[in-house]
Amino acid sequence: MPTTKVDWALVCDYALIDTAGKLSVLGIFERLFAGNFPALHPVMYLVAQWSGAPCRRYLDVSPDNESRLRAVPHFAVDSAEAS
Repeated sequence: MPTTKVDWALVCDYALIDTAGKLSVLGIFERLFAGNFPALHPVMYLVAQWSGAPCRRYLDVSPDNESRLRAVPHFAVDSAEAS
């Protein structure tokens, strides 16, 4: 399995990379609240910086407990990436 780690991650209202390659992150969430479950938040962005070996990443995001989200990476290496 490739050695990859998340350097940092944020959940926010909006994120973009401009034409100069600069990342802008707006409305960083500290907490998410919901009156009922299941809940729907219309739009949110998960922004993260990864480091390590290049590979395809699939990310499952789910509640870890009452106050945290858990992001679990799953790796799939293409045959072109493996060579």
